[in-house]
Amino acid sequence: MKNTSHHSSAALAAIAATVLILALPLCSRAAESPAPTETQPALRLQVLESVEVKFPDRSIFYQRVVPPAATAARVPVAVSVAPPLSLAESAAAEARVAKKSAVLMLSATVYDRQVTELRWQVGQRGYRAWSNLDFNYLAGLGEIETGECVYYLIMGLGNETWESTAESERLAAADGLAAPVETKIVPDLAKFPAGRSTYLLSGEAPADDSLAALDALHRYFDTHRLRLIADYEKRAADRTARERWLEEHPPVPQDTVINFWPKKSRNYPTGR
Repeated sequence: MKNTSHHSSAALAAIAATVLILALPLCSRAAESPAPTETQPALRLQVLESVEVKFPDRSIFYQRVVPPAATAARVPVAVSVAPPLSLAESAAAEARVAKKSAVLMLSATVYDRQVTELRWQVGQRGYRAWSNLDFNYLAGLGEIETGECVYYLIMGLGNETWESTAESERLAAADGLAAPVETKIVPDLAKFPAGRSTYLLSGEAPADDSLAALDALHRYFDTHRLRLIADYEKRAADRTARERWLEEHPPVPQDTVINFWPKKSRNYPTGR
């Protein structure tokens, strides 16, 4: 395609260089017009200028197009109507709304898949507890409901080993770095009550409902232990299978087409 002018081509190249970071390496090349579907009419774009940015394994095409008509850009949205709730479902929903709610934001570090360090904030003060529950089994759990409250869980989860932690501290000391702010004293597993999931608080108890939320989390795991463990093992198996499949079928880089049109600028005072 021949550019309309040297001036406009330079501007187009500048735009391409500016938005280059938006292009993803593995994006599929977009057609100039998306394929029509039952709910989306075909949108045909008239290309005015095009610049190709070449990479060793793919290309990115920046195309200035004629702005599509507003009516053509409208996409009909299929509205699904949910079936009405039964009397029992309505009563349960009303009872849930009537309950109080609380949010628990946790930072959880699981050591050797045996003990979990829990950290959270209440205001400006931090708290810590040690649990004999492997919190990997609670990954993905967003909320639990008790007879009195609905607890919403926001959790950051990580896994460590005591060996790697000790090695990191040793290397830091060898490099002359400052020692850890505090030494972690991990309770022996024998100190936890046998036969159930629980936690031991380090330091003073917070004044809010966070301990009630921790109690509910541990009771929830004990009640649904088999299902939670099975769900975790399935997620782990699916992740392993996905990683193996990607190794055997590495994604092939595809070209990317970026269509754009200026609304109004110094070079395009009319937006065209």
